[in-house]
Amino acid sequence: MPQQKNSQSGPLVEDLIAALSDKRVLQAISGIFEHTISGLQAQVGKLEHELNVAKAKIVELEQCNKTINADQIKAKEKIDGLEAYNRQDNLIIAGLPSANYAEAASGGSSVSSEIRENSVSTEQAVIQLANDVLNVPLKPEDISIAHRISKQRTMENEPARIIVRFTNRKVRSSVYAARRNLREYSKSSGLNIYINEDLTSSTADLFRRVREMVKRKVFHSCWTSGGVVFVRKSAAPDSRPVKLSLSTNLQSL
Repeated sequence: MPQQKNSQSGPLVEDLIAALSDKRVLQAISGIFEHTISGLQAQVGKLEHELNVAKAKIVELEQCNKTINADQIKAKEKIDGLEAYNRQDNLIIAGLPSANYAEAASGGSSVSSEIRENSVSTEQAVIQLANDVLNVPLKPEDISIAHRISKQRTMENEPARIIVRFTNRKVRSSVYAARRNLREYSKSSGLNIYINEDLTSSTADLFRRVREMVKRKVFHSCWTSGGVVFVRKSAAPDSRPVKLSLSTNLQSL
């Protein structure tokens, strides 16, 4: 039986070879392939066109998104700048113990009297700090208001921070510049008192990130002045301070 199948397959192969040798058969097969390939090429061309259109739309959307983001950053920086300007007369004092205002109390136990006494004692504590520690002649008329901020304590027994609004910006600047005297005072008294500018939340976050980079030795030093963050890249004499903004790419400095 197998030999019979093999004997029958011979003529079939020969017939197929003969058919493929016929030009008319080859032309028919060629026409079928050409038609099929032509259809596939048309489909591929259509897909390529759709892909190019999609790519163009993506590029357009990316450019539009960049423009929107840039406008948003500019608007945010403008708003932040206005807010920072309104805070330039303020300073934040952290770690200053509460003053004993018992002698200043004039009697009475009403809530308004207690608030007034606390406010007065806080102002007196700030004036005493400026005159006795910072060596800055500060008078009551130099302060518009001074009060405790109950939030953002890092330790349970830590005194609440004080926000001070000055009536004289020159005096405010003198107090801020004299904060360096707190280093020696901290060593002798054991009190860790800090004076900082009243930064906006966005600038405070930027300053925090820059301080972390200073700790990692990415930058040499950083500070704020007028509500703006500055950084010095190295300790080299020719290393100039760099003024930062909210849109500054810190990694590219």
